Amino acid sequence: MTAVAAYIVPQQRDAVIEHILTVDELTSAAESLKARVNRVVGAGTAEAFDRTAIADSLGPFARDLEYISETVSGDTAVVRLRVGGRLPLEHVDLVRRGDRWLIHTDPPIPGLSAELRKLARVLNRVADEVEHRRLSAEQIEQELALRQRPILERIDQLVRAARADGA
Repeated sequence: MTAVAAYIVPQQRDAVIEHILTVDELTSAAESLKARVNRVVGAGTAEAFDRTAIADSLGPFARDLEYISETVSGDTAVVRLRVGGRLPLEHVDLVRRGDRWLIHTDPPIPGLSAELRKLARVLNRVADEVEHRRLSAEQIEQELALRQRPILERIDQLVRAARADGA
């Protein structure tokens, strides 16, 4: 993570690194859930519980990136990327500091990383229950819905508040 940190503007560095680590934790929990559902219920059902696309929610730090173009103007640049094979394209702002280009991204939403960690714990708990209690697809869905709902509602509130503040 130290290598990545060197390419983030200093005022955002700690928050962005924390968010990347949190999404990695959530992605790992999602992979564990999918693998356990695959073992217990089957591959087709496992695909229905695949939450690993979260790894592509990190913009310029996502797993699946495709460089499209860049526009440079003095000490600033905008790079256009396709993330996760999706449209619309994402734009990443860069600023030149000495001989290095640094990423200047939207800072993570305050409180979001804490909620994503809670969500990772939910996925890990349900993954454990899939294996130990031999849950059916319906039971897995019920467990996830029950445990995720309050967290997802808080995430929605945080995102809405951040948009309202930035609007």
